[in-house]
Amino acid sequence: MNDEAIHSFEFVAAPSDLAPYLNSLYVWRSPAERLDDVLPAYSGQMVVFAEGVGRMQFDNGAVAQTSDAFFLAPLCQARNFSVSGPAVLFGVSLNFRGWAALSGLSVHDHHDCFLEPGMVLGEDLADEFAGLAERR
Repeated sequence: MNDEAIHSFEFVAAPSDLAPYLNSLYVWRSPAERLDDVLPAYSGQMVVFAEGVGRMQFDNGAVAQTSDAFFLAPLCQARNFSVSGPAVLFGVSLNFRGWAALSGLSVHDHHDCFLEPGMVLGEDLADEFAGLAERR
C-alpha cells in the first residue's frame, strides 16, 4: 500500500469582510501524474493553477481545458474531471452571494463551463488575476 496522499487541501481563513461571500479559500495539491475524479454540483470557483492543468467534461461530451487563471461557473450537475500533475492550485469557492457580487452573471445563463477572467472581472482586473498564475 502506498502511503503517499493522492491530494491534499489546505483551507485558509477568509478575511471577515469577505466571509459572507465565500464557502472557502483553499490550496489544493496533488503529486499524482494524473488524477481522474468527479466534482459534484457545486458553487462557482475562482481558480489559479500554479502547476498542472485540468480538464472537465461538460455537456454533449465536450471536454474543456483550464487556463492558468479561470473561473468555473456554478455546476448544476456533477462533472467528470482530470488533472495532469503534479498540480498545485489555489482557489476561492464563492457562495451564491459571492458569485452574484463578483461576476454579476446569471447562473441561468452561465453555468457548467469555464469562463475566462475578462468575462467575469473586466480586462484590467483579469490581467492582474492572470498574473497570479505566473509559473516559476
